[in-house]
Amino acid sequence: MSQRYPNINSPQFGHQARSAIVGLVLAHLPLGIDGRKIDDRLAWDILCYASVKRISIESACVELAGAPSGNTTREHLDAALDPSRAGMEALEAQLNQTLNAQLPKGVLRRVKKRRVETAADLVEIAYHGQAAQDDDEVRRGAAKSGTTHFHMYATLAVVHSGQRFTLAMTFVWAGETMDVVLARLLKRARELGVRLGDSTATKAFARSRCCDCSGSGVYLISSRSRRAVA
Repeated sequence: MSQRYPNINSPQFGHQARSAIVGLVLAHLPLGIDGRKIDDRLAWDILCYASVKRISIESACVELAGAPSGNTTREHLDAALDPSRAGMEALEAQLNQTLNAQLPKGVLRRVKKRRVETAADLVEIAYHGQAAQDDDEVRRGAAKSGTTHFHMYATLAVVHSGQRFTLAMTFVWAGETMDVVLARLLKRARELGVRLGDSTATKAFARSRCCDCSGSGVYLISSRSRRAVA
């Protein structure tokens, strides 16, 4: 399964990626931030800059001209985002709408016409703090990056012309089995009209983190760690 990886450290890619992402999230993920030093556009620019460069919010604020302090940014984000489970589920729905909005029309036509290859990916983000509100936000796993506690999310992507396009994402709560998580992703994919089978893939995801379910058209990729933007 071929993939194309851009040079995320190049200034050109960083600027292009930030501009594209900021424009997309402003339309679909309003934060309601309207402070003296920061508004929605600047908040998203800081978050996108930190994400693309894989640095902390504080470091992004230092590097970006006109950005407020990291503490000020976090205070506004804390006020804008609902940390409850219901709030996180609402945010997840908005994130999925945003993912759907950026899918090229050609990709949507293809996935609706015939069965396609998809990839389910489980991501673990090492976490060294306490849960914000719900203990189930933090999931235990094998020791990695100096901890056994993680925030986890899963994605489902389609492969088109050698590139991967994410169809759906979902937060993985403590206590959830992998078949339940994958079933949630597949349900969202079907809501988009994607043609795929799900029963074999669900069983495979539950028993293995790395296997090829060719019969169902779903490829399951081993989990991997990513550093959190904190």
